Amino acid sequence: MHALRHLGLLCALTALPLAVGVQAADTAPEARTITVTGSASQTVVPTHASISFGVIGEAATVQEAKHSHDAVMNRVMSALHSLGIPAKQIRTDTFAIAPVYTSSRDNEPARITGYRVTNKITLTTTDINRLASALDNAITAGANVADSIDFAVEQPEQFEDALLTAAVRNGRHKADLIAQATGARLGTLLRAEIYDNGWNRMKSTALYATDQAGTPLAGGTQEVSVRVNLVFSVI
Repeated sequence: MHALRHLGLLCALTALPLAVGVQAADTAPEARTITVTGSASQTVVPTHASISFGVIGEAATVQEAKHSHDAVMNRVMSALHSLGIPAKQIRTDTFAIAPVYTSSRDNEPARITGYRVTNKITLTTTDINRLASALDNAITAGANVADSIDFAVEQPEQFEDALLTAAVRNGRHKADLIAQATGARLGTLLRAEIYDNGWNRMKSTALYATDQAGTPLAGGTQEVSVRVNLVFSVI
């Protein structure tokens, strides 16, 4: 009986180092890292613009609605062409004919009392100074709706590529400063994430479409920005 007790105690003592070794492996120190955000931005002037306008109206029949609004849109197109705007810069965005319903007071089913025609076109041009004249001429010719004035930059990738490089350099500079301040050295880049901020309208400048009386349209400036999240190892 005493021999069995001694054997059991010996087995228990023998197992202890193994258990301690497994626990030490599970609590190995984590690798040291630095996480920073790098950013870069640039303000640019738009190179082209788009403006949408057209005709919305109603008539008693489909034929009357389409005929009357076709006539107006033909005048609008002629007014734009008279400014020297080529046909390739104009496209039809919306053309729709929908019935107009009127409900009776006696809870009877609604009945069709007319038809609504919607016809919109979009003008895209690199001559931003022509926008106001185009809009004024279109309204004079009969257009009764105008919206979606957008300013953009041609080939924004040329700015975004340079800004991405600048953002990474900005982030690495921050990480290097942090490492030096803690008495360490910056290691390799472990992970990078790019945040697409897109183009943001920042402010409007005195860029008017015409010096004469008319609708003032400001192209203004835009800001393109790039932001990256970087994780570096620390030596």
